Amino acid sequence: MGAGKILIADSKNPNGEWKWRTAITPKGIAGEEIVANSITANKLSADVGQSLDLSSNESINNVVKKSVTSEVSKVKVGARNLLPNSYFFDKSKWHTFGAKSIEYNKLNEIEEWGDSESIKFVERNIDVN
Repeated sequence: MGAGKILIADSKNPNGEWKWRTAITPKGIAGEEIVANSITANKLSADVGQSLDLSSNESINNVVKKSVTSEVSKVKVGARNLLPNSYFFDKSKWHTFGAKSIEYNKLNEIEEWGDSESIKFVERNIDVN
């Protein structure tokens, strides 16, 4: 402790010098990890450029669901976007194919998707050209 800083070490390097793990200065607290029963914060951010605003008191799950719903709503579904990545089809022309049956299921897990359905194509119908 001294000169505007507190340094904390719990071991020494092989050369006998302290291995500093935590430092408290007027600019902030730096350390390798935080161990706490609870942390109260308005904003958390990560070194990957993402942040989470907790000031609205929404749970992390709700924030994640809204983000996922927002991204999923941008997805355009269709076989045409699969053709360029498929070795099965001739990529120079359209192919028509069908399924022997189609299963529809309501998406009930997420409230915002309540009116949506998942579609599963069951078995390829080889009789359709």
